[in-house]
Amino acid sequence: GFDLDMAERVLDRTHAAPTVLDLVAQSLVSQFESPIGPRFRLLETIRDFARVRLEGSSIAVEARDRHLDWCLDFASEVHGARLLGPWDAVVDRLHEEADNLSAGLRWAEGQARPTDAGSIAEALAEHWVSLGALRSAIAAMQEALATCDDQTKEAYLHGKLAWLLFYNADPEGAMAEAELGYRLAKRVPSSPEKVSAICDLAGLHMMVVMLDPVIAIQLAEEAVEVSDELGEPPSAILARSELASALAWNGQTEAGIAEAESVLQLARRTGEHRLIGAGYSGLLHVLYMDPVARRDRPIEIVEQMLSEYPEDDPRWQTLLPSGWPPWALLQSGQFGRALEMLSRIEALRREGGALVDHRVQRGTVRWMQGRLEGAWGDVLEAE
Repeated sequence: GFDLDMAERVLDRTHAAPTVLDLVAQSLVSQFESPIGPRFRLLETIRDFARVRLEGSSIAVEARDRHLDWCLDFASEVHGARLLGPWDAVVDRLHEEADNLSAGLRWAEGQARPTDAGSIAEALAEHWVSLGALRSAIAAMQEALATCDDQTKEAYLHGKLAWLLFYNADPEGAMAEAELGYRLAKRVPSSPEKVSAICDLAGLHMMVVMLDPVIAIQLAEEAVEVSDELGEPPSAILARSELASALAWNGQTEAGIAEAESVLQLARRTGEHRLIGAGYSGLLHVLYMDPVARRDRPIEIVEQMLSEYPEDDPRWQTLLPSGWPPWALLQSGQFGRALEMLSRIEALRREGGALVDHRVQRGTVRWMQGRLEGAWGDVLEAE
């Protein structure tokens, strides 16, 4: 499908709307509503016919190049929004334009334009991540890295690939990618990409190594210093969230909780759902590391979160933390709600270690309910 903006770019016309609407009136193009507004598509038979005519014309390369230029502009927008926002305004468009990006990727590859192909592959990786398709996301991110010719961006991509590998049950590969990203980040000027790469290694030091949290604290403090230079709230939220977690891992739970609460307030002021979700996730993470606070506060935080993002609101499933809310519901004895939430999350996390984690969580809830047969089945599926 396409919208009028793409039609103007590809047709190279300032006012493409009359042409498109005339085709709609002739039943050659159909119009439909999408989450991002009205869009258009050619009927299948018409598209096949048009493709044959295009390939035999003198403007085929020019038209595909204009389409590729549109894809590259959108991929650049996705990269910027992932770092600094607003991500909420981009993620729905990303899903709608995935087919266009895939077509642009194939054209860039066929025309031996590897850097352009890599930029589009990065955007597609974000699309696959949001759907929980980790293997597809990993393949796309690896292509983006293989063709990247900018050290700052390369450092960032290594960090993103590291987390994809970690969630796909490859912690050793994850650490290798994160360390490579950090080494590259040390060589480049301050940027949101640099903050991200440093934070990625700090986070994995806690999740994979779990031996010396002091290293994670040092890395997080380094990221905070860079984010302070930038003065960008998204970078500050990312860096300070890592610092809160590292402090808690080091036994400084009160300091970690105070930092995480401050981060959530900063995220709220941005109004962006992804950042607010990161704030909630960070706070729940450190609360569970405090032997007193973890008794009652997690369920209070989750109920607060769900009052803002109801369980039937699709935004929390993709933009808010997926792991902690079910545990808080389980801890408070709300087994039915926990199972329902896990089912929704599992539908979006279909591959690798993330799927295993959710199967184990579901089996734990069923075991707590006394449903031993169901719990055993979940454990076997996870295995």
